[in-house]
Amino acid sequence: MKFVLISLCLALLSLGCYRESDYEIDSDKSKNLFKVTVEKPSVLADGFSTSQIVIAFDNSVDSLKAQTVFKTTSGLFVESGTATFTAMPKFNYDSSKLIVTAKLKSTQKVDSTVISVEVAGFIKSVVIKFTQSYPEITDLTANTFTVKPKNNQEGEVQFSNKISKLQGSPSLNSQVDLNIYDSVFRPIGNFRVNSNRSDTNGNTNYVYVLGDSIANNGIKYIGKLYAISKVQSLESPVQYLRDTVIIISSN
Repeated sequence: MKFVLISLCLALLSLGCYRESDYEIDSDKSKNLFKVTVEKPSVLADGFSTSQIVIAFDNSVDSLKAQTVFKTTSGLFVESGTATFTAMPKFNYDSSKLIVTAKLKSTQKVDSTVISVEVAGFIKSVVIKFTQSYPEITDLTANTFTVKPKNNQEGEVQFSNKISKLQGSPSLNSQVDLNIYDSVFRPIGNFRVNSNRSDTNGNTNYVYVLGDSIANNGIKYIGKLYAISKVQSLESPVQYLRDTVIIISSN
């Protein structure tokens, strides 16, 4: 334990002209050796938004001995394109401080990430939240516009829906629901596949079967089918995006 404390103190002494007692664990001056702040404590989980981490050093620190290592548990640093980034501080005339910065880009996963900053064996951490990124556009498509009232491949329709934004992407695993209605807007038919959680490209996929009269309570349905996708687009007040595709059922 004594060896660890001595090594840590020597490392910190190399940063400037502080006394050895200043670097005892939990000492006020060791806490002030450098300060970590973040531009935005939360950003959208859209694979695009960024938040800058700023490290400001005490005026007694030697800039040549204050190499700073950034690490993150999620997301990437813009400067390196990886989860780690190493930089040397520079004097900032606006703040009259020795600083070093790194910019973190979010992932599409709603989560929290821990950014650790290490200088001369001292490590400090901050947390940035990646919050839900809602879509601005939804687009529903089908592989056919005609179907037969059968419980086999002739009664099958494959749908896909893509959600997107003008800038960045919707968060991963956004829920996109698809419902099918008859001409008087009663639910009809069933899904063989209902993959309603979006992937990194914003895609969801569905396989729908209209079914015959046995599958639909004695009704052999002939007419229009309304396929309507629905996805949340705003949290407060809650709003939704919808898109509609019309399929014709015929003999």
